[in-house]
Amino acid sequence: MLNKKRIIHTSLILFMIIGFSFNYDKMVFYLRKPKTTPVTLAPRAIATSAAILLPLDQRPPCLQFVKQLGLINGISIIVPPAELLGNYKTPGNTAGLRNWLTWSTDGADALIVSIDMLLHGGLVASRSPTRDENAETSAMGLLRSLKQSKNIPLYAFSIIPRLLIPENDATKLWQYHMMIYAIKKDMYDAFGHDTDFIRMADMLSVLPPELVEDFNLRYSANDKFNQELCLLAASGAFDRLIVGQDDGQPFGRPNANKRKTERYIGSLNIADKAFTSCGADELAMLELAAYANERRRYTPKIKVMYSTETAANMVMPFMPATVQETVREKIAAVGARAVEDAGSADIILFVHCGDEKTSASDIARAARQVHALAQSKLLALVDLSVNFQRRETVMSALLAENIPLSSLSAYAGWNTAGNSIGTALAQSALFSGTVKSSAAEHLPYVYHKNFEFTIARVLDDWLYQKDVQAKTGLLLDKAGLGRAIAEKKELVLGKIKDLLEYKQERIFLRNIGLHPFYSDDKRQYYIVSLETKVDLPWSRLFEISLTLKTETGESAK
Repeated sequence: MLNKKRIIHTSLILFMIIGFSFNYDKMVFYLRKPKTTPVTLAPRAIATSAAILLPLDQRPPCLQFVKQLGLINGISIIVPPAELLGNYKTPGNTAGLRNWLTWSTDGADALIVSIDMLLHGGLVASRSPTRDENAETSAMGLLRSLKQSKNIPLYAFSIIPRLLIPENDATKLWQYHMMIYAIKKDMYDAFGHDTDFIRMADMLSVLPPELVEDFNLRYSANDKFNQELCLLAASGAFDRLIVGQDDGQPFGRPNANKRKTERYIGSLNIADKAFTSCGADELAMLELAAYANERRRYTPKIKVMYSTETAANMVMPFMPATVQETVREKIAAVGARAVEDAGSADIILFVHCGDEKTSASDIARAARQVHALAQSKLLALVDLSVNFQRRETVMSALLAENIPLSSLSAYAGWNTAGNSIGTALAQSALFSGTVKSSAAEHLPYVYHKNFEFTIARVLDDWLYQKDVQAKTGLLLDKAGLGRAIAEKKELVLGKIKDLLEYKQERIFLRNIGLHPFYSDDKRQYYIVSLETKVDLPWSRLFEISLTLKTETGESAK
């Protein structure tokens, strides 16, 4: 009984402290917030175009992010009806999508196409099937016909299957063994070490032969297909091609396919229009930014900086290459170029890679550097954490020091290093090009849309993925509900909203609502209210769909 009373007493004290802290934040906010009048920011005369997007699937990074980035740049993103795109393990309707592409491209200015959606019905579906050459011939013929008949630039991307084999009842016991086999085979092919051969042979002795044969056939078929894609790019069938590599390790069969694709690109002399890239979900964003840059004849100059001397050469989780190699690939794929002189750069890409060795002083120093650099340059912050913990991120220090989030031109820290670097580069390149080409009276709208995307990334990439997601999972475990959430989706969403809303409101009161997102000689513009809508698109905790609703105000200087 005594322990129960102590728990209740402690809980009440904590509740009072939290309540006082929150009310204190509100009091300080209302004392400090500027007096504004409501204003509606509209794109008006920003040059517009329309791009058709056939996404990799309907997860937010592949579809929602692309549409939101299009708003920054005045590009309307047209996507297929949701019922054609499938859902998670249900493939998209490939026949319906081909019909949709045939009639939807009239009047469009560009076509951005996921080959995996067109052929297989999405990323997950693309991991299982063997090659269907008739379907490939038909699909490639359709794309060639659309490009020629509609006179429309075509930006295509395709994915090398990830290292892990698809999980089902027949394969789930063998995923680890197959992964080790694939890694050791690639290492032996590269270096010829006997120890790698012996380990590979050990795995072959226990793996079902038919599973190994299917695995090797899948990558052989993918290699041949990548070669044909490069030949199509060389023939002019594609204006741009990105061959991405899904989740991997520094060695593995997918790495060999990527290296071969790079040789095809070099042999065909198409390095100006065909690229490889570690990543999958962000490729449509890269293609959108490349289209916008080409349309403006704009080549953003990127100065890359790292928070520590070791960050550039780190290999982050689920990545087959170092951070530095990944940055180089993304800069090329987005249609930008790296420069050494920060003074001549259009954008500073600041990359942070935190781990368990990262100290609070390291984080604080990086935050001060970000703040100083952002005073004179557009700065895109890639905020990575090896262990997906808030304490390893720069954002923790930026918020603690109340450094304005509006000073960032881009922010990303979700999932893999490839995903985050690609997202931040795409956002900052689109933003930079739009700022340079927009009349002064339209800049408040451009800055507003860009800041909305940055806010969404902070709330999703930092707050949800490095805090709320883990806490929601623990709550489910303690309640004995498990992680299969399809049947209890509304309950889980309620927990997520409860955890998000309180912390989101504190970020608004302490930071977002206090600092202008755009200023000119006469006026300053603020976010005066912020609401979010959250969903679980694939009924799993791994990702959320986050939609923002903001209101803006202006004040005289």
